[in-house]
Amino acid sequence: MENMRKAPQREAISLDLKAAVIAGLVAGGVALAFDLLWTVFVLDSQPWHTAHLVAALLMGSDLLLSAAQEFSLEVLVLALAIHVAASLLFGILIASIIAGLHAESSRWLVVAIGAGCGALLYFVNFYGMDGFFPWIVDLRAGSRGVEHVVFGIFAALEYRTHARPVASLTPSKAAIMRGQDQGT
Repeated sequence: MENMRKAPQREAISLDLKAAVIAGLVAGGVALAFDLLWTVFVLDSQPWHTAHLVAALLMGSDLLLSAAQEFSLEVLVLALAIHVAASLLFGILIASIIAGLHAESSRWLVVAIGAGCGALLYFVNFYGMDGFFPWIVDLRAGSRGVEHVVFGIFAALEYRTHARPVASLTPSKAAIMRGQDQGT
């Protein structure tokens, strides 16, 4: 069995936090663009509609009562802050799973992990959070599921693209990435 030829593999990657942050931001931008285009061109709604839905997580459901959902800088800034924070968090989570499983050698495995994480994220957001935010039940839709899966795939592929193998780093940087202190 030792004589069996193995397919070339990429080196295992310890979590590369910089790559994970980039992955979360890029995937968050793609998801935001997808949602904005869907809202305006398919739902024929105001471009600020989703910003009101997201900001209502912290500002309360009364924000959703305004029929017009007009532009508000306060709502937009809060919604973007929530979106960026969530994108970073979930991008790092997806990257941690990929790095922990040493899955970066297979593009298709990375895509599957990203898609699975995106689908799981959709169910957590729209089925698990409805006890805290009852109005979120009305937002369950296939397009939002697709948006979350797209986010997961982009986060996973971006992480795979930007993450550096530990062996390519200097010994001190590799130790820092592994969380080891050089002073001991």
